[in-house]
Amino acid sequence: MNTEKEILDVKGAAQVLGCSAAHVSNMLNGKVDGVPPIPHVRAGRLRLIRREALMRWFEEQEESSKGSRKQ
Repeated sequence: MNTEKEILDVKGAAQVLGCSAAHVSNMLNGKVDGVPPIPHVRAGRLRLIRREALMRWFEEQEESSKGSRKQ
């Protein structure tokens, strides 16, 4: 049985990424230079992120950082 939540709030996404909820909020709002916003849905003041979308976004960032390191 899979006990991981499929839908995360900001705090849950922060736990997955290992950073603060404030930093996740900044990434959701596109306020971190060089980092595209994390895909999410607004439900009033609540911001919801699919775990699958978060992991796909993370993998895309990994791939783009590999390309920028090549010289």
